[in-house]
Amino acid sequence: TLFRSYFIQQWMGGSDNPFFWYHIFSTLFGWGIILITGFFLVRLFSWRAAFFGLLFLFVSPRFLGHIMGNLTDTSFAFAYLLFFYHLYLLNEELPSIKWKRVIYITFSILLATSIHSGGYLLLFFLFLFSILYYLLYNPIKKIFTLPYFINLLKLLIVIGTISIVVYIFDAVYLPYSFWSTYVNPLDALSVMTENITSIEQLFEGKLITSENTPSYYLLKYFFITTPFVIMIGFILFFIVLKTAVKKTSGFHCFLLFFALFYPLIYITKERLNGYEDFAQHLFLYPFIILLAVSGFESLLIKINDKYTNPVIIGFMFFLSLMPLRHIIVNHPYEAIYFNEISGGVPNTYGNYEMDAQNISNKMGWETFAHYFRNEGVREHKQKDKLVVCTNGEAALQIFQTKDSAFVQLEFCRYEDRYNYDWDYFISFGKGLPAYQYLYGIWPPTNSFQTISIEGKPIIAFIKNDDKPIN
Repeated sequence: TLFRSYFIQQWMGGSDNPFFWYHIFSTLFGWGIILITGFFLVRLFSWRAAFFGLLFLFVSPRFLGHIMGNLTDTSFAFAYLLFFYHLYLLNEELPSIKWKRVIYITFSILLATSIHSGGYLLLFFLFLFSILYYLLYNPIKKIFTLPYFINLLKLLIVIGTISIVVYIFDAVYLPYSFWSTYVNPLDALSVMTENITSIEQLFEGKLITSENTPSYYLLKYFFITTPFVIMIGFILFFIVLKTAVKKTSGFHCFLLFFALFYPLIYITKERLNGYEDFAQHLFLYPFIILLAVSGFESLLIKINDKYTNPVIIGFMFFLSLMPLRHIIVNHPYEAIYFNEISGGVPNTYGNYEMDAQNISNKMGWETFAHYFRNEGVREHKQKDKLVVCTNGEAALQIFQTKDSAFVQLEFCRYEDRYNYDWDYFISFGKGLPAYQYLYGIWPPTNSFQTISIEGKPIIAFIKNDDKPIN
């Protein structure tokens, strides 16, 4: 995905920095998710529900953090949501089949399969929900009539053609991963997580690797990082399900439910690899929002009282202020968020990774660059370079480029830092045992500055006291 964004920016004659376009495209796909969620809710309920959906997405700190710097998973989430939106419209329009609907569905599947092998799961959904809807909403007694048979045959031909186009296009367009064109749609989720990089991470106070995450890893992360107001709406959906079914139809409620819970249950049951909170499974989050909004909207429809409804809406807005405060106060670290149930950052610090998405790289380098430029650590006219070591991501080099004439950047593990010759060390607080955070061992005593979230350090700038700088 990074290479595709790089080629596009080259075609547009843009910046030589591919990460700039990487973030631009990620944000555009994120806005696409927000837009489609609104359209979806307008179709299901009303413009009021669409407004609630936009509000919930805007007060979802982890979601905002991902869409601003996680192009792969954001674009896949966009394709997944786009597919279900147009599948919903396709079903609503049956037995008529519009060409634009076929094009949108084909495009969404092609986009999804070009990003993750998990995109082939959409072919299974296409067959399942299209045929099921047709059979449920067309009298079975007409099955032997000519119009019934012709319309069903037309639907099967369209679905089959879309599937063939997807496999052929991927075989031609993605020759480097030709093997993926033979993925069974029912096995797509397993293939999606087969080749992920093994990453050591802190989870429930223990250091674990990506392939050894517990089966409830994804469920737990959704539980502790989804704002409380959204969780209330999600629970309400099942309480007022009868009203939701009456308003939108049982089939469409089942569609939303299945789009969320089939992958969620499959991932949990098969104990698929997990890493970086719910990053790889971001495509499920818009459906949590859709069900949460359905819960609140169905409750308002059920009560329908001019005095009670404003109180419910006011309560919803009040609860939204808590994650909104985190977004405003802790920008640009919106994604470092844990909800009210978990006790927030202060209570989860030392038990879970704070910056799983490495969003603090840029701020870490800019803070250090400001220090060495303004504190007289190294005059620019000197020829020798300041040696800076870090356990940050390789993307840190992008931010260091303009200072490369004066700084030599090296990478190493925090535990191995004294095996290297450095003047300063930029330490990102990740992948360390819990006790180092909980007992104040990290940041070390020779840290001259830290960056903190809610009073908890996430970056430490360390000076090598054993080595004179000048």
